[in-house]
Amino acid sequence: MTEQSPSLFPSIPETSPDPEVQAAFAKSYALFGHVSDLFNKLANAPTLLGGWIDMLSPIRNTLTVSPELSELATIRVTQLNGCQLMTNSHSRLARRAGVSEQKVAAVATWPQADCYTPVERDVLSVAEQLTATSQVPDEVIRSLQAAIGVRATLELVIVVAYYCCTTRVANVVRSDPFQFSDQG
Repeated sequence: MTEQSPSLFPSIPETSPDPEVQAAFAKSYALFGHVSDLFNKLANAPTLLGGWIDMLSPIRNTLTVSPELSELATIRVTQLNGCQLMTNSHSRLARRAGVSEQKVAAVATWPQADCYTPVERDVLSVAEQLTATSQVPDEVIRSLQAAIGVRATLELVIVVAYYCCTTRVANVVRSDPFQFSDQG
């Protein structure tokens, strides 16, 4: 995201009379207590915004994969996709979930860092490989499945894919996903 470049997509006000926009914003308020700048811009496609929020709700609230592992993966995705605002936010979320400052700080150089467990290394490998190449070696997936289970492994893959999409869309619409509307 370039600071000097204005957004190519207008923010849709929370006072929009469009019922689809209103429904999507209601979901955002229920999940977060606010509507982010990213959601204000995605409201230009309200049907997709509603689905976007529907996908995010379980990611944030009901997964079996631990928040520590999910946030480590998310930090790596946001770094690789050049979305510093989301890197900063998910670094805070990782610390809140119990990830040590040493681990948060070393995510960008994880292959050389000696602070990660084998499971965390597999998680970071999934994040890096899926983001960079859309492929993950079978042995990494099998290792994770043995350690955290099939369900949690697939959840992690979906979290990585979700944040690959989110960071790329946030960069294109030139949005600060963590700037909140003062409307409403």
